[in-house]
Amino acid sequence: MLRKTTLPLIFGLVFLLLIITVTTYSYWDDLTKADTDKTIMLGSGTDLVVEKVEASPPAGKKLIPQGAQKGNDDIDEIKLKYNVNLSKKTISDLFLDVTAKKIMIDDNPDYAYLVNVEINKAQSNINNDIIVVNIRVTLNNPGNESVYQAITGKIVKFELHFAAVQLQG
Repeated sequence: MLRKTTLPLIFGLVFLLLIITVTTYSYWDDLTKADTDKTIMLGSGTDLVVEKVEASPPAGKKLIPQGAQKGNDDIDEIKLKYNVNLSKKTISDLFLDVTAKKIMIDDNPDYAYLVNVEINKAQSNINNDIIVVNIRVTLNNPGNESVYQAITGKIVKFELHFAAVQLQG
């Protein structure tokens, strides 16, 4: 008699465990989706860090310092674009602050001083509109052949910090 109630109870618990596992996985999987359209939503006074931004050239091309002699497969800039908006409308405009930090070339910070990360915003204040942020990555010419060889064709990596802060007024 004990087996008749124990067996359905075990199957019920295993089924419940399976449902919880599937639900948890689907929730986690939804959190880790790739951001293909690069739209960033900020809350008021919120910092957002886009880690591990990789400015890599298109397939078959290599990034070279500005002013260097370009070949057919060479480019001297990489452009990235982000659309930024607030998660809700605020009473007054906020200042959109965007900075690049932890700049490296192929995980090596030694030649980071040769990397230029230019940040251009369509406008500085943000509220209910989508603000387009254009990033232009270039390399300075080091004037040294060994350093030139060490940085040419490598991937530039950095973090982008987006913050919407109250305007001081």
